[in-house]
Amino acid sequence: MKEILLTAALAAMMVGVASAELDTVWVRTYGGAASDGFRDAIMTSDGGFLAVGYTYSFGAGDVDVFAVKTDAAGDTLWMRAFGGSAPDCAHGVCETGGGDYLVAGYTMSYGRGKEDVYLLRLDAAGDTVWTRTYGGTELDEGRSVCLTSDGYILVAGKSHSFGAGQSDIYLLKIDAAGDTVWTRVFGGPGADWAEDVFEMYDGTYGLSGTSGTVATTAQAYALNVDQSGTLAWDYGFGSTNLYRENFGTRGAAMADSGMVAAGWRTDQDNLDPCQTTFLRVYSGAASMSYRRYVYPFVEYGNMAIPTSDDGFLICGAAKDTANQHNDLFLIKRVQGLGWVWDQTIGGPGSDWGCSVMETEPGYYIISGYTESSGNGSFDGWLLRMRDEEASAPTASRTGGVVLLDAPKPNPFRPATALRFTVPQAGAVEVAVFDVAGRRIAVLAEGFMQPGEHTVTWYGRDENGADVSPGVYLVRLVAGSSVASKKLVRLK
Repeated sequence: MKEILLTAALAAMMVGVASAELDTVWVRTYGGAASDGFRDAIMTSDGGFLAVGYTYSFGAGDVDVFAVKTDAAGDTLWMRAFGGSAPDCAHGVCETGGGDYLVAGYTMSYGRGKEDVYLLRLDAAGDTVWTRTYGGTELDEGRSVCLTSDGYILVAGKSHSFGAGQSDIYLLKIDAAGDTVWTRVFGGPGADWAEDVFEMYDGTYGLSGTSGTVATTAQAYALNVDQSGTLAWDYGFGSTNLYRENFGTRGAAMADSGMVAAGWRTDQDNLDPCQTTFLRVYSGAASMSYRRYVYPFVEYGNMAIPTSDDGFLICGAAKDTANQHNDLFLIKRVQGLGWVWDQTIGGPGSDWGCSVMETEPGYYIISGYTESSGNGSFDGWLLRMRDEEASAPTASRTGGVVLLDAPKPNPFRPATALRFTVPQAGAVEVAVFDVAGRRIAVLAEGFMQPGEHTVTWYGRDENGADVSPGVYLVRLVAGSSVASKKLVRLK
């Protein structure tokens, strides 16, 4: 394990850039009379959103998994609670190529241990397709879930049942039926855990989190493994000062096969409890940068993402010095300029930002929880926001930051054209699947430049044989974004 100790800090700079702060498109709260909140949210292939987290208001137990599906305006389409009589909670969500959803977290109601990784597959209506638990006899937890370009499921979190230390990073590779392909643990004698997992642009897997093993104190942690789960590289970032612990949170893959992640650093010896941190790892871990954001009081970085204007957006929370309540905190960083602006959003109560996703250039969906508005003491919170100079959203935009138009013609005989737009350079795959989820043909695969692209399917499988008439699914994967459309081949 390599260790990087970077102490350089950049003070906040107000620099003239194309966008300064974000405008609010709409804000919604979801929940009941008790406390509810979201940990993660995605844009779905129908143009709406799905948010997951926890609910004390609904369900069978004290706290249960909370899932809310909305339309593009944030209006509720369905709301579900999952779990048993003991505590259950969700931390991550992603969409499958077939329109189902995967929700990951932990359960104390089911499984073989005190706490187990909890994975649910839901259909488009929110009904359960299957549920699975993974783990040993102690505490095991899922913090993040993603779908790989070859159809597998990755879940990352922490395990007290397996590994060498107090807790270890727990990574599972799972097939479409929920069966385990392999599990891996990473860590040493201290407390180590993952907050996020994502497929890198070179097909390997990246993880971000925290390690208590790399030095005398906790450090932000990044690692990369190949498709078999073998560790390629890992790094700890931050200070070894006992009073300056560093915690890594969530991030994303970068087009150069690197990654970015957020976090925070405590600084108790200077009476400044927490400062947001930013981690950037470049291709193959050839170089890294780690920066702190200096803010007047306390702030947490919970997620960092790359943005379409060659920048980065960090979502988290900052504490108000007057009332000691948290507000949603957004920070923008631009390559070559550093920190360019920060923004707080909230009311008289405590408000917290947990995740952010750019759904198309200049538009974002942010999830968290709020005490300032809603029905309960806390409620699930979704905010739709935009850069002030972003163009109007495209009505046919479907999943994440990629646009997949309706196939033409459809139904078809003998061929159909598939047009899609890639706003950022990166790895893209366009493939056709049958209704059972088997991959029939790969129509496009590899690195693509931004812009419009078209591929044609002649109704043939990977061996060149004509497929049977019937219903098929074309799926486009670009980074962590997935979009899909149905195809019908005529006789």
